[in-house]
Amino acid sequence: MNKLVEIGLIALLIAPAIHAQQPDLSDEEHIKLTLAQSQPEERKKLLKDLGVDAEDTEKYKDLSISMAGGLEWHRLRGQKIQTAVLFMPCQDEGSSSLYLLEKKIGRWVVVDATGFDCHYNSDVSVELANLTSNQIDDLLVRNDCESHGTGYVEHHYQVFFAVNGKLKKEFEATDKLYVDGWPGAGNRDQKSLVIPVFSRIGHAQNLEETRITVLNKQRTVSRRYIYWAASQHKFLATKFMKVTGPK
Repeated sequence: MNKLVEIGLIALLIAPAIHAQQPDLSDEEHIKLTLAQSQPEERKKLLKDLGVDAEDTEKYKDLSISMAGGLEWHRLRGQKIQTAVLFMPCQDEGSSSLYLLEKKIGRWVVVDATGFDCHYNSDVSVELANLTSNQIDDLLVRNDCESHGTGYVEHHYQVFFAVNGKLKKEFEATDKLYVDGWPGAGNRDQKSLVIPVFSRIGHAQNLEETRITVLNKQRTVSRRYIYWAASQHKFLATKFMKVTGPK
């Protein structure tokens, strides 16, 4: 066989394999499939090509979106262009990351990112909520460690909007608070259960926050609502009303 022909045949045989290793950044389903089923080095290359930070590409190459506690890809509705977020959860008491991606010039690319502190419970989470409209997906982040120290830890929940290629924080409040030696003696252990609930209007969801506080072994449950005031373009919160607890 002619040597040039033989080389050409070899090239034709290996070309599909080489091509198969190149991530298709234009196809969302291909990206999700690669994140779910690929080998670590393939996943690392995809994350790098999308624009994920080099430290995160190395840290999360062994995680897929098909495993519990793995990577999360969420498409966001209500945007002018195709938009998604990629959430990289806590692996230890370090940090987790949230990346905003848009499909530009036919391919998905990271346009913004933010990080969260995983101390001390390593359970930062992200979920979609419809807080401004039932046609728009907003982001509810839970358990971001705001501050910690000896005998003290405070976690926050936050609401983010995707606005013009940026992750914009629109609301933040205390999610959990624990203090050993609260002023006036004793301990304070405070936790909030925050859930999106449909408003009476029905066009969007409100946040219902039920706060459980144990102070000096006395338990109080209180509740408030956080809602989007479109005319003021901001979130407003009602006062906490006591449900049960000492008089």
